[in-house]
Amino acid sequence: MSPNALGIAHCFYPRDRHAHRGTTFAEVLVVMAMLGALVPVLSRAFQIGRQLESQSARDAEAVALAENRWALMRAGLLDATPVEDETLPDPWSDYRWSFRLESWRNDDAQLGVITVRYPWRGEMRSVALSGLLPTEATP
Repeated sequence: MSPNALGIAHCFYPRDRHAHRGTTFAEVLVVMAMLGALVPVLSRAFQIGRQLESQSARDAEAVALAENRWALMRAGLLDATPVEDETLPDPWSDYRWSFRLESWRNDDAQLGVITVRYPWRGEMRSVALSGLLPTEATP
C-alpha cells in the first residue's frame, strides 16, 4: 500500500520542500517559558559574579598593602616591631593591619606575619603575608 493511500503522504513528503511553515502559538509559549526560567537564574549568576569581582578587588588591595608594609620593613623604613590592629593612613583608613614575629629554626632569621583586615558586608575579612626577616632587622 502506498503512503498516499493512507493519507499520510503530506506529513512526511511535502510536495513543496521550500514551503515555510509558520511558528505556532504553542512554540512561542514554550520559548517564553524557557526564557522566563533562564532570566532570573542568569541575573543571579551575574549578580554573584559582580560581588565576587568586588571582593577579589578588595582582597588584591589588601595584599598590595601587606606587600607595601613588608617592603618598608625589609628596607628599614618601618620598624619590625609587633603591631596590633593599627589603622592604615588615608585613603586606606578602613583597612587595619597587624604584625607579629615568630621564632624560626635558625637564629639568623625570624618569621614575620603581616595581617591586613577590612570590613566586607558586615564581616571582617583578612589577608596574611608571611616571610623571613634577618635577625639584625628585628629588635
